[in-house]
Amino acid sequence: MERILVVEDDGAIAAALARFLRSEGFSVQTAEGQAAALAAIEAAEFDLVLLDVGLKDGNGFSVCSAVRQRTDSAVIFLSASGDEYSVVTGLELGADDYIAKPFRPRELVSRIRSVLRRCGKIKDVAVIGLPDQRLGEIAAAIIELKNGVSCTEAEIQDFCRELPRYKRPRRVIFAKVPRNPTGKIEKPVLRQIYCGGRLVEEQTRA
Repeated sequence: MERILVVEDDGAIAAALARFLRSEGFSVQTAEGQAAALAAIEAAEFDLVLLDVGLKDGNGFSVCSAVRQRTDSAVIFLSASGDEYSVVTGLELGADDYIAKPFRPRELVSRIRSVLRRCGKIKDVAVIGLPDQRLGEIAAAIIELKNGVSCTEAEIQDFCRELPRYKRPRRVIFAKVPRNPTGKIEKPVLRQIYCGGRLVEEQTRA
């Protein structure tokens, strides 16, 4: 049974989400705020963190950074703020998906299951633009696998198909995803290291 941490400072919303997700077969714990969320991820392991951006004692971006630094949990942002800046910031910090409120419960469950499927073998992923002399900017996915696992070409193709359209890469490179102490992807480092990196068709090492 997958474990989900719901981080939402509105107790009524958190309780309603927890009830619904439990009815769908998930094990759910709630945390009402940044401090409670940080304590929860230190005390237990979760498959996914469902995270509100606006928290009374902090913000979801800080929690996302901590999750990325300390755990392999997937992250989905839930927020009434659907502006481009918030969405891009959340994704650059390592969120796996971003859902704007209000949302349909069945769609939420579908997105949760999709994220859990594609994160089963993958520890971290960054999608960036890499300069190419022939084709200009090409989207490339830098994928860091979990220790001791491998991915075939078909599995990576399935993973890429489930990414949002604007994040689907033309290249896949297997490597460690560099992040700074705040958890933000270091894109200049990626461009410097992997410019011209070739498509990896099959992966046999972690």
